[in-house]
Amino acid sequence: MLCDSVEVTEASPAPTQSNRSTAARLTKVISLVLASIAPPLILVTLLFGPRAAGGLILPAMVGIFGVLMGSPRVGLMASILMILIGPVAAIAGQVAITGAAIMGLACIGVGVSAGWGLQRALSMIPMTMAFLMVNPPPLSDGSIDRTSSTYLFAVMLILAIGSLWSTAVLTLMTRQAKLPKPPPNTRADTIEYLTIITVLCSAATFVVLTLQPGPDAFWLILTLLVVVQVGNQETRRKTLDRVGGTILGAALAAALVTVVHAPWVLTLVAILCVLASVYFATGPRYWLYMSFMTPAIVLSAGAATAVSTAEARVLYTVVGGALAMIAIGISDLIRKSGHNTNFPAATG
Repeated sequence: MLCDSVEVTEASPAPTQSNRSTAARLTKVISLVLASIAPPLILVTLLFGPRAAGGLILPAMVGIFGVLMGSPRVGLMASILMILIGPVAAIAGQVAITGAAIMGLACIGVGVSAGWGLQRALSMIPMTMAFLMVNPPPLSDGSIDRTSSTYLFAVMLILAIGSLWSTAVLTLMTRQAKLPKPPPNTRADTIEYLTIITVLCSAATFVVLTLQPGPDAFWLILTLLVVVQVGNQETRRKTLDRVGGTILGAALAAALVTVVHAPWVLTLVAILCVLASVYFATGPRYWLYMSFMTPAIVLSAGAATAVSTAEARVLYTVVGGALAMIAIGISDLIRKSGHNTNFPAATG
């Protein structure tokens, strides 16, 4: 869970102490996420309409994950990079080979950051890029013109509002907390991780932009980025958790949207799911993280498409998990052949 400066000194804390600690963490998560997402959501809705506000969640999480899983400086750097590269990603989505190349460069950057343990802090950048490539947010009039400077400036502004606000809020609200420093990874694991995500995500981007550049296609790329972790055993376990949690979350979202049709209710539920996903993001129960992350993004698609969106994303998750496991198996064979087994840990 989110860590603060409180240290546990007793071997077996009393149940009431544990309950108070859990309640305190939950309260902190709620206040952090609401302060990070609610004001930008209202502002973007007023400026560009409610449909554009659906594109705010991922940019906001660029700042949230950057600060909580890296540092305030990492969150600021990730936000600035996302703002600058966002319009490029939106334009690149029109040409499959260009989109694949841009995604490859972003994955190389995230892969290299794994040497310092920052891959999770920066992973929201290529996720947001994938979203902009295949499903850029429409403005209040419904227009999506990737060649228009006005539209691209609006995209930059949405990215800036979401990411910079969340970075500033998280930095301010956690300034007294001792956030855990991400551990570095060995050079062998870093190279392996970099290679797998770059090859898989670039190929997936090319395929989806060529064959099915629809609103759900980015989920395949997102699946690969979340499933593939540094270290083989960790990746296998999280692959199963990812698939199981996503199927559960998609089923819950599909069931909810069949009985609830008010967009504002679905948006509220999506925000609540973001709260829960952030709460479980750094905990041991990864399947719970995915069980809430999935409906958070699915419900942001709106009531008209949420059922089909859930079904499509389950399919993309299974395909992405299978591709990741194949790549991991090939990597295992290479490792067992005796190449690059012992490298010193990368240092900052």
